[in-house]
Amino acid sequence: MRSLTYLLAIIALLSSFAIVPNLMAAGAGEQYSVLSVTAANVPDQIVERVKIPDFYYQKKPASIYFRGANTEKKVALTFDDGPDAKYTGQILDILKRYHVPATFFVIGNQVPYYPEVIKRMVNEGHIVAGHSWSHPNLSKLSDAQVRQEIIKTNQAVKSVTGKNMAMIRPPYGAIKGKEKVINQMGISIVQWSIDTLDWKSGRTSQQVEQTVLQNLSPGSIILKHSGGGNRSTTVQALPGIIESLKQKGYQFVTVNELLEIPAYRE
Repeated sequence: MRSLTYLLAIIALLSSFAIVPNLMAAGAGEQYSVLSVTAANVPDQIVERVKIPDFYYQKKPASIYFRGANTEKKVALTFDDGPDAKYTGQILDILKRYHVPATFFVIGNQVPYYPEVIKRMVNEGHIVAGHSWSHPNLSKLSDAQVRQEIIKTNQAVKSVTGKNMAMIRPPYGAIKGKEKVINQMGISIVQWSIDTLDWKSGRTSQQVEQTVLQNLSPGSIILKHSGGGNRSTTVQALPGIIESLKQKGYQFVTVNELLEIPAYRE
């Protein structure tokens, strides 16, 4: 009986060694596939169990930012809710005319409709960052749903530009309770220090410009919108904002340059 017990133990041990190579071969690759192209179709409960792979992590830890350093007269123009068929292109025209770089926080589900606008952003020296897939309040979603919003958006942009985005701006700035899950993905959360309120009905271009000038300081991150509604006021106010800030000696930079963080993952 004792000999039989030993024999069964040896067989079990040998079987476990036979399984190990398969697990090692599948591990990293399976994690990558679940968190990449096929992520849009993966049930939340499966994504919740998946360990975030190492390629998400950056050399500089991801964090939350509201403004840059106040040591130099640098500011960042940022635009949310694009791309769209009308206003984003007009904004790009103005930025090109004034040789000003900007950062566009884009809605993932709009990217497939306007891939050429996304390509133009990158080709003209701007930075593309995430603004979620469907513009929900991320603080009200599960961790798995937050990951889905980010992964689907990143994959949509990567399919057009080849770039893996490393920054996100949460819709409405709502992020309470989800900071850790996003930062663990190696993605920095970028908020703002000046809200132009350009999305409000009845706002004039003069009011938008004055909001910027009254709250301006070195390191400011300026929030505007390039899509999601009627953005004619945004377009009308932009040249005046650029000219006024240049006259005051400010330099426009992309938000990742202002914050000294990576815009994209390798």
